Amino acid sequence: MPESGDVLITGKLGEILDQIAQMKELHTRDGSYDLFGPHDTFTFERTMECALIFTSGYEELDWLPEYARERDWADICMGEIIEQVIDNAKEQKPDVTVDELIACLNYYMDFDAFMDLSDGAT
Repeated sequence: MPESGDVLITGKLGEILDQIAQMKELHTRDGSYDLFGPHDTFTFERTMECALIFTSGYEELDWLPEYARERDWADICMGEIIEQVIDNAKEQKPDVTVDELIACLNYYMDFDAFMDLSDGAT
């Protein structure tokens, strides 16, 4: 069982999303893997450095995993949101690309809604 602060994946967002798309779940009954990255992240980009880190949900509000704290990073997206965005995109388009997943994630973060991938909407 993972513990709070355990790092699952680090690297560029495009690589991380590609790996997440192959996984089953990012959450357990004991917590979830959240995406941590630069504080000033307003738009997700393929080449941005980030990490998927386990959080139990029982931490203090200002708690940061050591890996994120050392880099002055913040929790920029809940794992459950990433899962939902990927699942929705794959339902619409089974061969969805990483760039489309990033566009879908940005759309969700801006509008709190899933992006329509029909007819090349990206």
